[in-house]
Amino acid sequence: MCSSDLFLEKSIETGVSEKEGSLVISGLSGLGNAYNDLGKMQQAIEYYQQGLTICRKIGDLQREGTILGCLGVSYLN
Repeated sequence: MCSSDLFLEKSIETGVSEKEGSLVISGLSGLGNAYNDLGKMQQAIEYYQQGLTICRKIGDLQREGTILGCLGVSYLN
């Protein structure tokens, strides 16, 4: 795992412990983007779906829309 993955994983852990949904969403989206860029679509989709679940739980419609777009691109690839 590269340093950027470790940073994103840490942001997810921090967000969960502090119950900061937006931080967790950012970390999950970042991991999804990284895996998407690497061509690992299944991993990207898994992270996007986790982020989407949190978006819907906290009612973050803007990020929900962004993640849905990212999911669409990943499914097309």
